[in-house]
Amino acid sequence: MNKKIIIIGLLGLILFGLSPLWAAAPLVTPLGSYNDSFYCPIRIATDLSGRMYVSDGRKVSVLSNAGTPIFTLSVPYSGKGLFGVAVDRAGNIYIGSTGVVKVYDPSGNYLRDLGSGNMEFVRPSDIAIDSISGLIYVTDSDRNMVFIFNPDGSL
Repeated sequence: MNKKIIIIGLLGLILFGLSPLWAAAPLVTPLGSYNDSFYCPIRIATDLSGRMYVSDGRKVSVLSNAGTPIFTLSVPYSGKGLFGVAVDRAGNIYIGSTGVVKVYDPSGNYLRDLGSGNMEFVRPSDIAIDSISGLIYVTDSDRNMVFIFNPDGSL
């Protein structure tokens, strides 16, 4: 099945074409669509400039606010794949993978692992970053836990 993103708003409001059944959408003018042979788009984040970051379980595609591809992050993973994706105020990209959350700079260069590193998490399902305090929240759905990190990555 062909999976694509349909952009329906200016502020990151997006629907995923995962099946013939569509959720009700607000009345807006479609801006276009982007098809990147997504495996299974599961998480999306936006940054202050309007870029979109789409995690599809195997890679993270970085798109302009108009849906134009900028670059793709192929993050090494094992087991269950890639999950959460978030972007902080500086544009750093946080990607949850089996056992770890990896941090990349705005150009996609690896910076560090969040926290103590590999296997701190089982399945980091979602990541949220407080835009004021910079605190980083990571849910681990296999461990039924929420981790809260300081902006420097320490607990």
